[in-house]
Amino acid sequence: MSFSYDLSIPTERDFVRLKIGDTDPTSVSLQNEEIDALLADAGLVYSTGPARKYSAAATALGMLLTRWASAGKGVVSIQVSRLNIHQGVDQSAVQAIEAEIASLKAMAVAAGAASGAGVLFEAM
Repeated sequence: MSFSYDLSIPTERDFVRLKIGDTDPTSVSLQNEEIDALLADAGLVYSTGPARKYSAAATALGMLLTRWASAGKGVVSIQVSRLNIHQGVDQSAVQAIEAEIASLKAMAVAAGAASGAGVLFEAM
C-alpha cells in the first residue's frame, strides 16, 4: 500500500485526495490503491474527465464518513470540573461532510450529463 500527493494536482488520484482532505502523508486516510479502485469503479460509468473524479471523491468521502462515525472519532464535549470527556461524532461536522458529498455527486452528474455519459447515482 502506498501514499502520494502532488500539490500541482496532475492526476485524478491527487484531485480525489484534495477533495477529501487526505493530503498529509503523516495521517493517511486512504491508500493510493483504494483511490485507484474508486476511480476504476467510477470509470464503469464515467470513462474519464471531471465526472469520474467527482464521483470517486464523493464515494471516498462517504467511505471516510462511515469509518469515522463507526470509530467514534472526535470530541463532542469536554467538562472541566470532574474532567468528563464525551467522545463521539459532532453532528454539525457530519452534516457538513454530507453536504460536501451531495455537492460532489451533483458535480459528477452534471459533468457526466455534459459529456453524454450515464448517471452513476442521483444527486441528493
